[in-house]
Amino acid sequence: MGPMRTLRPTSRLVLCLLVAGCANAIAASQHPFGGDLRQLVLKGRQLPRGFVSDGPAITQDLYDESSPHGEPWLYKGNVRQGQTVRAAFSEFRSDHGKLTLDSEAYSAPNLTAAQAMLRAAPQVVGHSANGVQARRRVQRARLGAGGLLLNGPGLNGEGATAVLWRDGLLVGMVAVDGGQSRLRDELVLSLARKQESILRHALDRGTPAPAHQPHRPSTPLQTAFAWFKATNRKDMQKALSYMAPDARYMLSSTRTSDWPTYRKLRCHMDADRTRTRASVTCTFHASGGQPGNPVAWYGIDLRRSKRGKWLIENYGQP
Repeated sequence: MGPMRTLRPTSRLVLCLLVAGCANAIAASQHPFGGDLRQLVLKGRQLPRGFVSDGPAITQDLYDESSPHGEPWLYKGNVRQGQTVRAAFSEFRSDHGKLTLDSEAYSAPNLTAAQAMLRAAPQVVGHSANGVQARRRVQRARLGAGGLLLNGPGLNGEGATAVLWRDGLLVGMVAVDGGQSRLRDELVLSLARKQESILRHALDRGTPAPAHQPHRPSTPLQTAFAWFKATNRKDMQKALSYMAPDARYMLSSTRTSDWPTYRKLRCHMDADRTRTRASVTCTFHASGGQPGNPVAWYGIDLRRSKRGKWLIENYGQP
């Protein structure tokens, strides 16, 4: 069965203006999505038979970070310091191991940033979609407010296809690495249309953005995530605030330009936690920073201060 035909953005707007309550939907599309972004990526039950999940969907805050080549990859535009793009990722692999699939959703802080992400589609795909090197714009996909289909060599030279599109301040992406080119393109477009219907439904519901609350880490995991967030922003002062005083030399003796950027971050508590000591293991995809063998995980040791704040006292690999 072929994909369902969807209304173009202008048609949807005309139809929307004729329906009571449309003003709420238009307003919702101009505000950052305030719900759980993991609801906006594809689930295993929505994929063809034979795909298995690489793990639960994860969320992460992203920034206008520089690529290893020194160019901002995420978006360029009227974005104030401290604004973020919220992101969710889900990853799957075919049971025969020949295909990898990424489904991703981004909530931009404003329309300028969302539009800029679409313009930077090859860079966004290359950095986010599990390393899928889809670089060449092939055609415009009939999705959202200007979708793009991209093809490239892929991780193993077998080919990759990605589709990126925008609905309001939400940007969606589906990418597949491996397999035959024609079948891969059809699969990606079909799944992208499924995910776009999820994004549009979220906009129609008009989920409000949550009120801003300052983040005060109160658990070892929260401290670890906050530390990675600060290092991704290349914020030395903030990153040091999550470390014990006698451990800050580990970071203060380095240059922020040498720090890698950590994406698709997953952390879990180790079993040896006590009332004042804890350890966390985090896996990630690292890019940029100093050249050399890329690491894929850190062990992080933390201790609880007299004020109850968990601080990092060591990190790295044995």
